[in-house]
Amino acid sequence: LEPLPARDRIGYHEIMRVGLAPSFLTLAEVAMSFEQTNWYQSLVANWRAEGREEGRQEGRAEGESRGVTAGRKSELLRVISRQLGRRLALPGPAALAQMEALSIETLEDLAEDLLDFTAPSDLDAWLARRG
Repeated sequence: LEPLPARDRIGYHEIMRVGLAPSFLTLAEVAMSFEQTNWYQSLVANWRAEGREEGRQEGRAEGESRGVTAGRKSELLRVISRQLGRRLALPGPAALAQMEALSIETLEDLAEDLLDFTAPSDLDAWLARRG
């Protein structure tokens, strides 16, 4: 098996282990060198380490994505609240809670639509239509 690429060796090793008669397999395992056993264990350890690292990278990417999304949403809510406060009136607790439940895309729509609002009730009507 030595000339084979490392990942192929494991497959062939397993085929031989399952396919050989138990008595021959016992002889073959006794004949295996300590180095081959270490190689097998090292290979499995490397695969596990690669899998853990891949999982960490995916976790970091997902965490960063969520962090960016949460930051973007928080910023949109701040801007919308300031615009409403300057233009009409600060949104009340109920309106703020409804706004926090909206997606980023819907908040972006609100940021544009609020430019057409003429009374505080326009926000409530808008939220009722979107909610």
